[in-house]
Amino acid sequence: MNAALRLTFLMGLIAAVTCVAASWFYPWPVPDSERLGAGQGLFKPFEASRVWSLDILAFRPETQTLDRFALQKQGERWLVPGQAGFPSDNVARRTAIINALVNLTNPKSVLEQRTDRKEDHVKYGVVDPAELQEKGSRAGVGTRITLEDRNRQTLATVIVGLPIEDEQRKGQAFVRIPGQPQVYLAEFSPEILTVTFGDWVDPNLFQLRTVSRADGELPLEIEIANSAATQAAFAAVPAIPGAWKATAVPAGDAFATQNIEIPAGDSWVRAVLPAEVNQLIVESVRRLGGIPVFEVRAREKELGDALSTNPLAGPPALYAGMVALGFRQTAEAGQPLRFESAGGRVRVVTGSGIAISMYLGELFSKVETDSNLARYAMFHAALDQSRFPEPEAPVAVGGVEPTDEQRREFNRLHEAWKKKIDAGREMVSALNSRHGRWYYVLDENVVSRVMPTLPKLEPVTPPAATQPEAAKPATGSTEKDSAGDGNS
Repeated sequence: MNAALRLTFLMGLIAAVTCVAASWFYPWPVPDSERLGAGQGLFKPFEASRVWSLDILAFRPETQTLDRFALQKQGERWLVPGQAGFPSDNVARRTAIINALVNLTNPKSVLEQRTDRKEDHVKYGVVDPAELQEKGSRAGVGTRITLEDRNRQTLATVIVGLPIEDEQRKGQAFVRIPGQPQVYLAEFSPEILTVTFGDWVDPNLFQLRTVSRADGELPLEIEIANSAATQAAFAAVPAIPGAWKATAVPAGDAFATQNIEIPAGDSWVRAVLPAEVNQLIVESVRRLGGIPVFEVRAREKELGDALSTNPLAGPPALYAGMVALGFRQTAEAGQPLRFESAGGRVRVVTGSGIAISMYLGELFSKVETDSNLARYAMFHAALDQSRFPEPEAPVAVGGVEPTDEQRREFNRLHEAWKKKIDAGREMVSALNSRHGRWYYVLDENVVSRVMPTLPKLEPVTPPAATQPEAAKPATGSTEKDSAGDGNS
């Protein structure tokens, strides 16, 4: 073989080897059966029941901070680790988020691939918040959601970006898998996402009947006592400027203020009730079915356990730590618990005879709240047995013993009374088990709407003191002027 032929053969061999090597390293298209993306679903399918933890990481433009909210399942309950293990009862929101990610495993939910350029991530709002640097642009940051199973294995992770503004395509948003450049348009409603703690807690702390809570309790009487207290002051000292207390009762489908009082020396006296004041109180009562919680703080374990399980007071030392937060337990050991609080109290008596009280404690600075102020609150329930007088047993009258029918009727009434008392005690126990281990932190704006500042109220003047006694006319007339109390 001459030199020219040998050179041609060698070059052909090299070309063949190069082609074989290229076939190993060239990024050939991945078969559809192995690709996840548009028309294929973003994750491998999984069951919602496998989800054991949920983590949301979001950037807040107003504070330029990254905020995280996490839920973890413990047994059958979902707890908030960042709030001392407080139970989250917003089942609807949790279910909606988990189902939204499960839905992204469905090929029909991933509508199209919009881009595969990293430069477009800002445009579609899918920049990964987990990759933000301390300095640099904050534009286009999305919300990252991660679901894990009970073994801490990731089931799904996605970054949710901007929603489609077109009303005809509502419920669609841009999404991206972390670490991948592709941006997809998918079925997802970003409004279900939130890292605000209060959005994960039922605001109906009194467990009242509302449009969304058909099984709640109907109130029979609501007492609001605004002590207008300052630091370390308690309701035991009523003579505080601006203090008032009022009682509201149901009136048809609404409420009406039954009575309002203001301090006078060491006691309370009835006050004139202007129409605008009545309206303010009625509006505050309407808000009791939804009191947003900013955060919660766990009580000392011994105190929390006692308040959750025991309706009777323990030794005074048990409650010593409450005073600094604006609460005081005043009952003697062994007697039913009784509290005073620095910022006033709202007491709701329900149709079941349960008195649920929200005690408001000290005010303190909290820059994260809308008002820059927050107030401690605590809840406690007790059975108001005065609402359930015990039936009286029949007795002999004039030497005649009660009949068998009278005794049977008494036994029936007494059994029904006992069932009501037992049911009431069970409800009280459940409420205190729910609230007893926690102090709630409320935005002061929320408190001021429940317990508003009223214009200056005037006491109802007794008729005899309304007018000085007039000099008797020469005719001997005894006629006197009269005046009403002005409180209807």
